[in-house]
Amino acid sequence: MKTNKRFTSVRSKMESQKRKFEKIMKQNKTNEEKTSIIFNELSLLRQTSTTAAIHAYKNFLSIEDADKLMRARYISNDENIFKISQIHTIEKETSTDVINWVTTTLSYFSNEINEFLVMRNKFVKSLMNSSFSEAAKLLDEIEHKFGKTFWSLTNKMILVYFKKDLAEFNRISKEMQLLEHSYSKSRIGYEVVRCNRNISAERYVFSIGKMIEEVRLDGVFHAIDTICYRHLFDPSANYESIINIYKNDYDIRIIDQYISYLRFVLYLKNCNLLSDESESTLEQLNLIIDDKELKNLVSNMRNFNGNRINEGQVLYQKIIMLYLEESYEEVVNLCERTLVEEPNLSVIYIPYAKSLIQLGKYCSFNNVLGEVINLIINITLDNDTENSLAQLMKISQVLNDYNWSFILNCVLASYNGEGDSNTHKKYSFVDLCSLNNNIMDLDELSKDIINNESIPEWRKNKYTADHLYHLTEYEQALKYYKMLNSRDESYARSKIIQCYYKLGNTDKANEIMATELLKETNPKTLPIKIIVNDIIKNLTFTTDNNKLLNSAIILHYYNQYISNDYTQPLSDICENYFNNLGIFEHHEIKFENPNINTFLLERILNLEVLDGMSTFFNTDSEVLLFRVSINRILLSNLASYNIEKRNFIFEEARSLLNKIVINLCSHEAGAGRIYIDKTSIRNKINDEVKNDLDILKKYEERDLSYQIQDADEESDALFYSSDNEFFNGVMALLYKITNAYTLDKLYGLDQSLNMGIRHGGFVNLLWAPLKRNNISAKKHDENKFSPNPVWRTDFGYFKDSILDGIDNALVEFNKKANAIINQAKNKVHIDTGEFGYNSKLFEFSLEPDYQASVASRIDSLSAETLIDDVFLYLDKQTNEKMAIARGEFVDSIEKDMFEEIKNLKDKLESDGLDVIAIQRAVSKSKDELKESFIQLRTWFDWAKQTKTNFDLNVALKKAESAASQYYPWLKFNLSGYNNSTSNFLGQYFTDTVMILTLIIDNALKHSNPRDNYHITYNINEHNNSLQLSFTNTLDFDLQEEQCKKIVQINEDLAENRIDNSTKDNGSGIYKVKKIITHHLKVENKVTVVYSNKKFEVLIIIEDIEPIKEK
Repeated sequence: MKTNKRFTSVRSKMESQKRKFEKIMKQNKTNEEKTSIIFNELSLLRQTSTTAAIHAYKNFLSIEDADKLMRARYISNDENIFKISQIHTIEKETSTDVINWVTTTLSYFSNEINEFLVMRNKFVKSLMNSSFSEAAKLLDEIEHKFGKTFWSLTNKMILVYFKKDLAEFNRISKEMQLLEHSYSKSRIGYEVVRCNRNISAERYVFSIGKMIEEVRLDGVFHAIDTICYRHLFDPSANYESIINIYKNDYDIRIIDQYISYLRFVLYLKNCNLLSDESESTLEQLNLIIDDKELKNLVSNMRNFNGNRINEGQVLYQKIIMLYLEESYEEVVNLCERTLVEEPNLSVIYIPYAKSLIQLGKYCSFNNVLGEVINLIINITLDNDTENSLAQLMKISQVLNDYNWSFILNCVLASYNGEGDSNTHKKYSFVDLCSLNNNIMDLDELSKDIINNESIPEWRKNKYTADHLYHLTEYEQALKYYKMLNSRDESYARSKIIQCYYKLGNTDKANEIMATELLKETNPKTLPIKIIVNDIIKNLTFTTDNNKLLNSAIILHYYNQYISNDYTQPLSDICENYFNNLGIFEHHEIKFENPNINTFLLERILNLEVLDGMSTFFNTDSEVLLFRVSINRILLSNLASYNIEKRNFIFEEARSLLNKIVINLCSHEAGAGRIYIDKTSIRNKINDEVKNDLDILKKYEERDLSYQIQDADEESDALFYSSDNEFFNGVMALLYKITNAYTLDKLYGLDQSLNMGIRHGGFVNLLWAPLKRNNISAKKHDENKFSPNPVWRTDFGYFKDSILDGIDNALVEFNKKANAIINQAKNKVHIDTGEFGYNSKLFEFSLEPDYQASVASRIDSLSAETLIDDVFLYLDKQTNEKMAIARGEFVDSIEKDMFEEIKNLKDKLESDGLDVIAIQRAVSKSKDELKESFIQLRTWFDWAKQTKTNFDLNVALKKAESAASQYYPWLKFNLSGYNNSTSNFLGQYFTDTVMILTLIIDNALKHSNPRDNYHITYNINEHNNSLQLSFTNTLDFDLQEEQCKKIVQINEDLAENRIDNSTKDNGSGIYKVKKIITHHLKVENKVTVVYSNKKFEVLIIIEDIEPIKEK
């Protein structure tokens, strides 16, 4: 048969392609232009045939002059590391196609990659052994040979992190801020944050979370996986768009290309997503690249026929067998000899650390590796657990680019409250890059372990239990775990709970969980998140009070120690519990009732939970006074509690008095929704701040100098930095207090913004006028809209063309309105430095002069005075931000919304869709929106704070009422003389009432317990001076020790030593002095006088002009 097709040999086709490439090479163009032309040609070919494109690519690489172009493209000293002409992404390409393509590039540079791997291993050894000078030299050599890379720039920051070289870190971070290429600047910017010693691991995760929230609000959902993969990579996570994530970012500098490629294929293999063809490709690459991680990966493949045993494998198995045989001394000796040479053999970190624990030792290495091992030991021993977890999490983040470092992620996973969720995948990822195979692999039992008579029976039971659990044989696994209770209690109890849960016996799982929590077991070591999710998912009315109590205990600990997500469900459970006991009124809830669990009363029924019990309480006052009654009973039984519980009871008593005053004063307040529970925050962070402060006071080198620089030419932002460890330590402490003020999940500003504004009606407030007037569309997932059916129902007599036009116009309007509202809502956030300049409404910054001021006063500051100092500093910034919110922020939203309403009306008119009813609805929506914006402005103000000026008679009445509520069983009389005629500014009302309440409280606490108390006041105002005297009488004289205490109090007050205001036995007078000094900010003298069985508290304010009505 004849044909017109022309046959061409492979060889001639190859020669033709080479000539084409050579022709391009001879063009009078720059190397960059030639590279761009060639790779565009290859991209076009890839769209039709990846195989043909790879052959063409290899043909190009065989040209002599190709090397110059390839090196220029993939090896460069330009710090704009991601500035490279990108290959067009081919949508239809699979992971196999991309792996084949990248392997071609890597194969071409195999010699360079091998040389780099040798040098990288030396660098890691030097880094982990804290040979920092040697590590720095190796980094310089690597950059000299292979150019600037993401790896080299990141590892410079990793090096200075462990070296604690603040000067060098500041120098590098400044250089990175000056990069011209925006993508390079953005990517490396997150590495700067990640390796910043002053930014905690939790704070870094928070910043990534906020970035995710932003892209979600923008509807760019596919970017979420990309952000997590790049910045918070977790080998056990399910990245649904993993192929696209890699495809969009693989063509980078050759060193970075190999590192990202290896992680990509390791992840695919760990998730069973690696194709047979890709495995074959990796086998071929393994023949020319000498990398232990790659070799271990290949040896774990299905079709691998080579030797699976290497030196590292033999060593690991020996260590594991010795550990199982409990030959701990031998394990330690062998691990230490090994880790000196191979500190990245992370699979032996855990048996090494646990063997040291059995020997009662810590790691003796005085280096980075030793720090890591000792943190693992502390965590395992529950010694300084929270701090150790925070430090290990930070190190884990810093080393995130190294695959072997994910053993630290495995350790942390045991303390995240998720039980065994994906833990196996985390370990298997580390195994993939570290071992040919793991003798402890749970897919099948190792006869070498089971038949080894030197291994104790309990260890075999544990191994067998884990194997059975892995195979989902939970009934059998449970039997073995129960045998471990006395040997590996912490591990066993978590697994027992999980077995019952997996078997569907959730009641038993909850019972064991609740019992363990009441024993003060760390909630993070238990599968609390799994159990809580099940409780919430299946929350329904039940008559089983044991079940309800267990659920209440679990939710209480979850809210306290994990995340305060489930307060309302806990309230519902408590209502159900009491209803089952025939209790329907709050006054029926009593300690005397033997059917009511005392822990429920003591700890679970806090103010937040009581507030959610809507059928029991009608007002905030009822909630507050009920909790006061419980606290009073606890105070009367202090002797039966340990010191920790006593402290809790005292702190709650102070907090309740404070809340009573605030609640009473809030009746005079406006509609503000901004509230920060500073009393609770202060109590929560006081001890931690004190510890940090004590450390800072020991520094001798206290250079207070700092450098300021612009962020970039387009921004008004300034950055400051210091090379001094003391100065940076002060900054870290100030940020710790700032983070508590702004971000505390229970008491901070963000909680207030979240509950009071973002999720407290912001969206509903602005959407309500549109919904009421039926011009809102139906909203679906991913911010998509469809026409509101009501339009067709109401206007069905119009032509379809008109209805379609109205549909389209209103849907388009809804899209734009939604974008405006979401964008505005997204600005109502906290920013303490992790977002772009001026991107959030509540931006907080610590000015360098303020930091220097605190640093210069560090020796005279106590934890309490420092916290108050920072709070006042931050209050000023909050006031400024609220003013901006009420002004230009709301003005801008209003302007944008009204502009879109105008555009909608114009659109309807111009398209002949001028339906009178629609136009009326639009106009009415605009009028109602005006009212919404007026209301929105009032929200951006302090909650529970009056703006109305007041006189002292009003303040005295409020203070008397507060004391009466706090001591409902006491009868007291407050009377006296007051000649003050001044009105005082409303902003000081709550503080003034608090001062007077504390004085009354002090009198009642220190008077004799009689049926009636009498307190006399005498208030004189003269020439802007104010004197207040409060007197109460005793029946007997004070003892000598008590008189000495009064002398000491007066000495403290005279010297402004007022730190006793938060101590258990502290006098309320200290707090009086503190409020007048720091809140009212007026010169004052506070004195306690005792004479002839009379107590007197005397307050003199020399000048009341600053706090008076003008």
